[in-house]
Amino acid sequence: MKIIGSKKTSIYMELLKLLFIGFIVAGSFLVLMNLSTNYLMDRYFENTSFQQKKNDEKMEKLQDYVTKNHVMSNDSATLSKWIKKNNLAYLQVFLNDMLRYDSSYTTDENGEEWEVTQEDYFAWEEYYTIIFADGEADVFSSGISLSSYYNYALLIQVVLAFVIFIFIVMMGIRKTMAYICTLNDEIKILESGELERPITIERNDELTELAQGLNEMRLSFQAQLDQENYLTSSHKKLVTEMSHDLRTPLTSLLIYTEILKQNKGLNPEILEKYTKKIDKKAHQIKTISDNIFEYSLISSHMDVELDEPQPIQAVFYDLLSEFTGYLKAQGYAVTCNLDWKACKVRINSDYLIRIMDNMASNIVKYADKEAPIEINTMNQDNMTGISIKNKISDKECVEVSTQIGLHNIKNMMESMGGLMNIVKDEDTFEIDLLFRVDAHV
Repeated sequence: MKIIGSKKTSIYMELLKLLFIGFIVAGSFLVLMNLSTNYLMDRYFENTSFQQKKNDEKMEKLQDYVTKNHVMSNDSATLSKWIKKNNLAYLQVFLNDMLRYDSSYTTDENGEEWEVTQEDYFAWEEYYTIIFADGEADVFSSGISLSSYYNYALLIQVVLAFVIFIFIVMMGIRKTMAYICTLNDEIKILESGELERPITIERNDELTELAQGLNEMRLSFQAQLDQENYLTSSHKKLVTEMSHDLRTPLTSLLIYTEILKQNKGLNPEILEKYTKKIDKKAHQIKTISDNIFEYSLISSHMDVELDEPQPIQAVFYDLLSEFTGYLKAQGYAVTCNLDWKACKVRINSDYLIRIMDNMASNIVKYADKEAPIEINTMNQDNMTGISIKNKISDKECVEVSTQIGLHNIKNMMESMGGLMNIVKDEDTFEIDLLFRVDAHV
């Protein structure tokens, strides 16, 4: 089964498309989420007492720190360290109308101070009174640093965007993974020896080609197994038939030899009669054994080397001349109606000679000499060949056929890529030999 009528897609392109879609969706989510979150956080920080509460808490901590460590109002290093640790945005310390400390530009190493007036204070802001080691000072803080809150919010947004990206990709490859699991399960079924179940073929990508290859391999294995079972069954049937066919003349041969041993004083005429019967049965056994050997030889060499293409008329010209000459010498009349097709075929010369010899032998054994042997050319589709027809001899006089000769002809024809057909009724027997026309000529 092959999927046609649609353009093949690539798993790589599908994955790239899926990653692109996931990136666009996750990126859009991140941008929109960041804008909306920043807006809401700005509104919250501006319209609530959040910063005031945090400032109050920080100033309480500063007072405790200053008291515990006896910090001076102009101790720049200590105050800067504390500000960094407590995440303050800005801090100023005023003592006796002098700016003793500013977190933006602290006093220098010489301890320089700046004199300030009331106008230098931010009158609209709230000042905290902090008692330093050198006196009571006014402290201004513009609020805690909010960057960490925005950073935490951004981190959460990135994680959520990544989760969305992974979710989109996983949902996109879900069907692909399910199909791979299905193929894996079906391969395990094939490994168990169950070749009847077909491989599921869907989609139209590299996995589809893999499934088609597996299915074709399954069909090939199944055909080989069926062929092996057929050959095994045929061989068993043939051995059974041959055992019976050999037993009959062999039993007669033993009876005749026993008669001769027990009756040594037989007159010459009776002795000659039994001698001829023994000779006939011995030749019959030899013929059967030769056919069995030939069948075994052909069955073990199903692949044969074919000759170069030749015109069908040239293939049969000499063979039919010898064939008809032999039959006429045996007392048969032969009529030929030959209209050869202008084409070439490929055959194995040794096989074709053995086929013609086998058919000549069968005609001598089973054909009636009172009716002529008919040889005709025939064409069927892309095949061409001959048919040989004869009248069957009186059943009381003819030997029982073992059919092994026909088995050999059939196997040899199939080895050459041809066909053998048999048409039989009560009085006539016809065998058709068809060869495949060579298409390269």
